[in-house]
Amino acid sequence: MKTLLTGCARALAAIFAILFVIISLVVLLVFNIEGKLTDPEVYKTALAEQEFYERLPRLVAKQMHESMTYNPCLEDPTQCEGDGPPDPGADPGEGDGGPPAFFADLSEQDWERLLVGLIPRPWLRGEFESVLDQVFFMLDTGDLASPIVISMVEFKAHILGDAGMQAFLDLVSTRPPCTNDQLMRLSQLEMNMSSVSMLLTCSPPQDLIDQFRPQIQIILGEIVGDIDDVLDLSASLTGEGDGDGDLDLSTLRLIRLGIRFSPLLPAVLLLLVTIFGVRSLKGFFLWWGIPLLILGVMAFIGSQIVTLLFHWSFSVYGAQLLPDYISPEIMDFALDVVGSVIGSLTTAIAIQAAILAIVGLVFTILSFFFKTRRTVDAMPVQASDPENQTPG
Repeated sequence: MKTLLTGCARALAAIFAILFVIISLVVLLVFNIEGKLTDPEVYKTALAEQEFYERLPRLVAKQMHESMTYNPCLEDPTQCEGDGPPDPGADPGEGDGGPPAFFADLSEQDWERLLVGLIPRPWLRGEFESVLDQVFFMLDTGDLASPIVISMVEFKAHILGDAGMQAFLDLVSTRPPCTNDQLMRLSQLEMNMSSVSMLLTCSPPQDLIDQFRPQIQIILGEIVGDIDDVLDLSASLTGEGDGDGDLDLSTLRLIRLGIRFSPLLPAVLLLLVTIFGVRSLKGFFLWWGIPLLILGVMAFIGSQIVTLLFHWSFSVYGAQLLPDYISPEIMDFALDVVGSVIGSLTTAIAIQAAILAIVGLVFTILSFFFKTRRTVDAMPVQASDPENQTPG
């Protein structure tokens, strides 16, 4: 009977050990996902590693040039059936709400130089990281009323300073030299908002540019004046609904809370393994060491497979999901950033897996230094010697 109970206990311990390995793999993954993917510092580090703020003007310039020169009729001629050929003398920016015609003539280098001059890098990084902090604070607290704002004060001051003027003049310098007729028209031009396009049709001589500097500064001030000091992104990021967002966010917080306590489940399973399987110090090291070793090895291998699967799936399916007018450089950059975030996740899992495997290996090795305790069913009875007995 005792042997049967011992066998049943060991069978239960083996089942709990298997469940411990399986459930621990899931817990290890979701626990790190919750810890890493909801930490704004992970994204800040990924953006800094991929030089996001240095590469952004070039990426945007590439995309702007792609958008200006993209012709959907070349990809699908049926989209343009019945429209007829475009009017060579028509202004692409007139009548359709598009940008002025001269923007289509800007090269990628022109766009990049313009954006570098207009957007101060310290301001861009500070505000972008601030938005990340505000978004994740909202997710942590569940307060949809928490504001997500961008301060435009430094940006506006930058535009009104020498940088804004130089960016405007750099844009003018990209135009071809003015003809005599254009110079005559410019000399009689009264500078205002509607005449900016006229100034940007050609590159006038320096003396004429100096003449227009005060008016250009006034125009820049009018442009900046239409920009609010603070841009509120809360509505665009959280949406405007009838309260469903509050329910979804509350559910998300409960899920995250459950994930944070999820390591308790493997701990309970390991405790059950100890209760049903451990009968000696040797058994303790074996019943703990082997599951921990298997868990660590499987988790480490899994972390490497996740990295390989991510790069493969993104390179194969990511390009198919993006529209044709999205430049390949932007997709490559997105792959780099997301890969860096996933890399931080898999690195954390790999480190934890290595620690578990080492602990499991040490416990397993230690188990060989202890002898198996043998159970003695019957003890021999020593015969009494009458001669040595003390008389009562």
